[in-house]
Amino acid sequence: MRHSSLASFFDFPCVYDCGNQKVMESLLLGADRTCLESLTPGEMCSRRVWSHSTPSVTVTELDLVRGVLQAMQGLSSPFILWDQTGQTFLSKTTEIRVSHLSRTSLHALLSPFLYAATCLKLVECILAGINNNSPPTLMAFSNSVSAWLQKLRDISLNEEVKINDSTLTLTPTLLGLTSSLSSLCSGAEYLLQVVRGAIPHAYFDSSYTISTAEVAVHVLDFLYKKLDQVCLVQGGEVV
Repeated sequence: MRHSSLASFFDFPCVYDCGNQKVMESLLLGADRTCLESLTPGEMCSRRVWSHSTPSVTVTELDLVRGVLQAMQGLSSPFILWDQTGQTFLSKTTEIRVSHLSRTSLHALLSPFLYAATCLKLVECILAGINNNSPPTLMAFSNSVSAWLQKLRDISLNEEVKINDSTLTLTPTLLGLTSSLSSLCSGAEYLLQVVRGAIPHAYFDSSYTISTAEVAVHVLDFLYKKLDQVCLVQGGEVV
């Protein structure tokens, strides 16, 4: 059974209700049509901040580090929340204050993490629309992506375990996470690109009929081309 609600993920990547697995159709007419991949992390987060005026609250950088690590695992925290309407992670940068960081610095440090966390969450939502009745090739692809999604999120989980170690002598910082989570951030964006490219857009469009064979050809052809891009072969040897 195809899920027409997921068709919007490819043209409007931030309007799919992951929790309820349906499109919020009333939002489509007024949705921002700028796709996630056309935004830099800074641009994305500058559009997705809480704008209402409330007194600022001073928090520790450790609190934000925990929030970032939880967002990478698809979870909300008191200061970093998943916005179901906008389908993106939001930071309450207008409501919180870190004593040694300006608001601009705080925003710049959080932006790449929010972008990566959003990529992973969108992958999770797309996979939620693929069920046991899907074509075998698509199911196999979905299972593989799911394993990679968990592998990336485990990096964040392991970092969270480390900072909760009572014997830890150094206080974790957002700048420190930039190094330790570099592979996670780059992997999150790439995984979303692969998922969007490998799954035929028409598969989630109920008005269009696509056969199992067509789905298989599209998925395998895309993956072959991606493999050819990253793994050049000369004379039968990988270089």
